[in-house]
Amino acid sequence: MTFALRQDESISKGVRRIVRKQLKSARDTLQDSNGESLDERVHSVRKCFKRIRAVVRLLRYSIGESTYRRENECFRDAARPLSELRDAKVLIEVLDKLEKISRRSDKKSLFRSARKRLKARRNEVHERVLRENNALAETGAAIEESLKRFDDWSDVSTGWREIAKGIRRVYRSGRKALDNAKDNSSVESLHEFRKQVKYLRHQLELLARSWPKVVCELVSQAEQIGDILGEDHDLAVLHSILNEESNGKDSSQNAPLHELIERRRPRLQEDAIPKGEILYREPAKDFERRLEAYWKGSEKWPKRHKASKPASSAV
Repeated sequence: MTFALRQDESISKGVRRIVRKQLKSARDTLQDSNGESLDERVHSVRKCFKRIRAVVRLLRYSIGESTYRRENECFRDAARPLSELRDAKVLIEVLDKLEKISRRSDKKSLFRSARKRLKARRNEVHERVLRENNALAETGAAIEESLKRFDDWSDVSTGWREIAKGIRRVYRSGRKALDNAKDNSSVESLHEFRKQVKYLRHQLELLARSWPKVVCELVSQAEQIGDILGEDHDLAVLHSILNEESNGKDSSQNAPLHELIERRRPRLQEDAIPKGEILYREPAKDFERRLEAYWKGSEKWPKRHKASKPASSAV
């Protein structure tokens, strides 16, 4: 697991290593396709940005509020056009999955027509974002600027106390987002819950080696919730696009698709919310203390490993 702190390095050194690697990976992916499709490259770069934003949140109390906001907004804005490219591709996959779930052979022509329109939309988005807006070049420039700033803001002393505050804040935000999603299952509140789950997941990935059996299970829980909420959000976006298509026109052709989406989304939410209640069952302070116990327990591991080497060589 490369996106994780190592037991033989300080937290400060580890987060600098990790963020620098994510920045360079995103830059290299944009500069050289290495046989990957555009969609694969976009996915890789967006993943790097999400990880970086999770780390920046972790370092919030070390680097200061103004630096946190500057770097977070930098990667949020750089990812925005890539998100549009991602949605244009994923919506076709969502439609295909919806067709498979529906098992309605009598609706094949409906799905075929919708798929044709979504592919045309994807081509239009690619043309506009890549050629007219030059999104990849703009994103690459943002990465280069961030690399130039990186040493200035990342060279800070960071220990458990500082990152614990970042973890506690993200976990507390996730609990709040969960409560909001339970009270109001709007697209916005569910999407916010998903974002907070993803931030927590990536922060836990950083700490996974402190107590792998437990922390990796938490990572798995967060990943599963994020995937379920991701499908729900994609269906909501598909629903919205179909509505836009029908604006001022005969909407009867899309009515069966709307019905399928409206049946599927509540089931996904009914699956995600209980899983979220399990992940966020503790108060934020208790969760942070539990992770601290794992972390401090793991600090003894390198000493034990080092102590065993002389004994084995003596034999």
